Amino acid sequence: MLIKTIKILPFILLAALSAWAIFRMNQINFIQDDAFITLRYVENFINGNGLVFNPGYKVEGYTNFLWVLLISLIGVTGKIFSVETDLPLITQLLSQLSGTALIILAYFFTKKIITTKYLLSNNFDYILCNLISLVPSFLISFASPFLYWGISGMESALFTFLTCLSFYRYIFRTGCKPDITFVIASVLNSLLRPEGILIFLLIMCHSIIINYKKFFRVDGIWITPAAKIYLREVLMYAVPTAAYLAFRYFYYGFLLPNTFYAKTGFNLEHFNRGLEYVFTGIKNNFFYGILLIIPLLSLRKINHRSETIFFYFFVIIYLLFIILIGGDVLPLSRFILPVLPLVIIFSVVTLYQLTTFNLIPTLKFILIVLVLSAFTYIITSSYFSNYKEMKLKRSFEIGLVKKMKVYADWIKNKIVESGQNKKVALSTIGAFSFYSGAEVIDIVGLTDKYIAHNPKEVPGIDEELPIHWKERRYNAEYVLRRGPDYIIFPAGAKPTAFAECAIFVQPEFYKNYYCQLIYSDELKQFLPIYTKRNRTLEINFTECDVKFVKPYIEANNLFLNMNEEKNFDLMKIILDKCDEAELKCILRKSDIDAVRGFSFYHAGNKENAKLSFENSIRLDSLNMISRYYLMKIYNEFGDEAETIKQYQFIKRFSPDALPDNYITH
Repeated sequence: MLIKTIKILPFILLAALSAWAIFRMNQINFIQDDAFITLRYVENFINGNGLVFNPGYKVEGYTNFLWVLLISLIGVTGKIFSVETDLPLITQLLSQLSGTALIILAYFFTKKIITTKYLLSNNFDYILCNLISLVPSFLISFASPFLYWGISGMESALFTFLTCLSFYRYIFRTGCKPDITFVIASVLNSLLRPEGILIFLLIMCHSIIINYKKFFRVDGIWITPAAKIYLREVLMYAVPTAAYLAFRYFYYGFLLPNTFYAKTGFNLEHFNRGLEYVFTGIKNNFFYGILLIIPLLSLRKINHRSETIFFYFFVIIYLLFIILIGGDVLPLSRFILPVLPLVIIFSVVTLYQLTTFNLIPTLKFILIVLVLSAFTYIITSSYFSNYKEMKLKRSFEIGLVKKMKVYADWIKNKIVESGQNKKVALSTIGAFSFYSGAEVIDIVGLTDKYIAHNPKEVPGIDEELPIHWKERRYNAEYVLRRGPDYIIFPAGAKPTAFAECAIFVQPEFYKNYYCQLIYSDELKQFLPIYTKRNRTLEINFTECDVKFVKPYIEANNLFLNMNEEKNFDLMKIILDKCDEAELKCILRKSDIDAVRGFSFYHAGNKENAKLSFENSIRLDSLNMISRYYLMKIYNEFGDEAETIKQYQFIKRFSPDALPDNYITH
């Protein structure tokens, strides 16, 4: 009876851990905006438009081919059986399923190492082995990257599972036949993410290095059975992988995804960014690197040395690869996640060595409980220290997706009203593209081959800008040449990405677009959207220093701080920044006066606000922000005629900014 309980208990605890992890994921519950890029491809694919982002334009703007196929398969199945499929929900369920598989694998991985490397001489050792084998699963379920990306709708959890499975099958390979499970896991991983090919190559390189004498004669001829086994595995892996690469090249024209060309640049800037990314990931997830150091203790054990050496070979080269490509623009150590379970597993196994000391069972048990408690504290404290950032990033993504869906619904209505598709340029393309169905110009080039391969920086748009975006490949002139009907800056009427700044400073942008306002009942706020003018703005061309955009953004940011914190001492700094921006570019005085105006207004200085807004619309009659505030001021001053005049103008050029009965309120 005791033996049966001992055998069943780990599976009960494993099921509880999986349920706990899913519960924690659903507490976070969000979908990353980037996941909707995949869904846009899926939707086009199952509707017969091909694997494209915009119909008729082939570009590989995704990095998760297998993920696209899995979701498409479910979507097509739903169509066949006339079942409505919620594609965003499907991506989340697949992510959680992958996370659950990882938790289960971590238990069996840890147990396999312990049972093959250490002698279990009695029931106590067997119980201890099972309990300790559950520790990595428990700790992984507490890891912030695992929880965050496990519900995000992205492929990260599945990639991590397949990476660990490949690692597991390789170090425990047995028999004289190719390991089919290892090959399948490696192929699937390579179809899932481009890094999957690197993982397979790392494993094969390690195998060749340590088995060189077994593989080759002195004259270098492959003859041994071991060599034949590995050669068969390579061939079984190479055939489907090569077929996929051939498809990618002939369908899209390149061997690597377009996102690689759009994001990566092998220069010092990218290297420093990657270095910072990896060091931050190590600090946040490996307790300042302590967890990476712990497995070194296993090198003194001959029976565990080869696996430990491979562990460091794999992890170090993978981290160097992350540095080389410049890290990741997405938060919570997404690129670190694939090695996180391996670090935890090997650290726990190293600590298990304490149980091999020649102590009485009671002392041995107390010792291992104390050590593992300390170890668990390290991991869980890392989770709680990252919790604030995780909740912040999650709330940002939820807000972004909601906002972009409002934009998408508005554009979709415009498409229906006009009977023509609309061309929209923006940087955060995910949710908007999926829900709108519009033709999307990706201004950071992830889904645009021309921008990815022909970037054109604007001198003066540099690192000093107060923005957090890392993407530096853009081509503002190309975007404007394509003549989008609308341009969206997700942060509102100010740019927050290098690509947005590059567009914002172009004279052609100012002359041909005005800022229309949309009011969202759901969000209880105005959403600015730059709209193509019916007539080009007539202005006297004046040379502008594009560096005006820096103080312009700073003035906007200071206004937000002033308004939120009610710190009106910031007013002088805001005005100074506006003066600095105007000195650099008098051409944009209308926009700058609008910033002055709403800063004065919210500081309670209505007279100066009125003067600023009147100056603004004198220079650009379609400055809808200034028109809206003027309408409010005239209404507060009791000037009914001017209030109605501004209202009518707004309804003409920004019809969805106000309800029809707005004035009666």
